[in-house]
Amino acid sequence: MIEQDISDLKGQIATLTNAVNKINRPERWLTPAECAEELHVTRNTVYIKIRKGKIYATRRLGEPRIPMSQFYKKEERDE
Repeated sequence: MIEQDISDLKGQIATLTNAVNKINRPERWLTPAECAEELHVTRNTVYIKIRKGKIYATRRLGEPRIPMSQFYKKEERDE
């Protein structure tokens, strides 16, 4: 019985650790060329989507930089 409880607790710890790691993930900022390579599209496609507002980009660092978090799948939560 205690062994089962320990096993269950280890599973819960692993789940919580995984969730914390996802929350604390550092932001990745890519150039349009890097983003195009990551998404398997052309650089021109990325620039067009930036102009149309479908991809968010900032120019704080000179050349546009794209935060990759906008492409992460949002997980549904049971509340």
